[in-house]
Amino acid sequence: NPKSIGTYVVSVSNNNLDFSNPRTINVSGVIQISDAATFTCLEDISLISIKPSSGSIAGGTKVSLFIDKSVDSLMSTHQLNLSFCLFGDIEVTATWLNSTTALCISPAFPQASSQKVKLSLNGNDMLPTVTSSESNKFNYMLIPRVLRLTPKVGSHLGGTMVYLTGSGFVVDVPLLCRFGLSTKVSVSAIFSSPSLIRCPSSANNSTEPVELYLSINGIDFFSTGKYFFYSDSLNMGSLTPTS
Repeated sequence: NPKSIGTYVVSVSNNNLDFSNPRTINVSGVIQISDAATFTCLEDISLISIKPSSGSIAGGTKVSLFIDKSVDSLMSTHQLNLSFCLFGDIEVTATWLNSTTALCISPAFPQASSQKVKLSLNGNDMLPTVTSSESNKFNYMLIPRVLRLTPKVGSHLGGTMVYLTGSGFVVDVPLLCRFGLSTKVSVSAIFSSPSLIRCPSSANNSTEPVELYLSINGIDFFSTGKYFFYSDSLNMGSLTPTS
């Protein structure tokens, strides 16, 4: 067994006496191993955390996994092609954003639950976690159902408090509303109860009704199927009678 960090040439024997020798070639006067099987021994690497730590049971959330040491040497030699993530017992392919961050897409899950997320570099061994067990848990959540918006019309200037009535709203999660997906402007939702949240409308110059989108993890947005109408700002000219 290797006792220090580095890359080792693996030799094979079928009689415990004679071992295979890798083929060598001369490149500009330097002897290089051309076709040897190698094994790379790394320093201990641990999974630090994941982000975001929640998403819909429908899956599709882009989850970043952060490790505590660089694997740049493995990236440059394409030794991370077998990397994968586990969400519970479900395996998905991992890709690398940089030498300390992998990316995995959360798979769909049959019910709301909390699942441990694990990462493998070599397609076999799972990395340990460096912090608390909660740091690598992914919370699968049900998508809330929105039944009604009140009011459905507000000023182009924004600021209209819109009440969303439905079911499945959860406290202590980053609830966000977006009035029209193309605007990229999100507003924080205010939790009132499992059946009611409030969202102040953002400013919008649209002359067409805009669809309201909702996020339960601060990143992924889903359609509520409900529309909000923007109107010109209304100014009060006079009041009759005055008394």
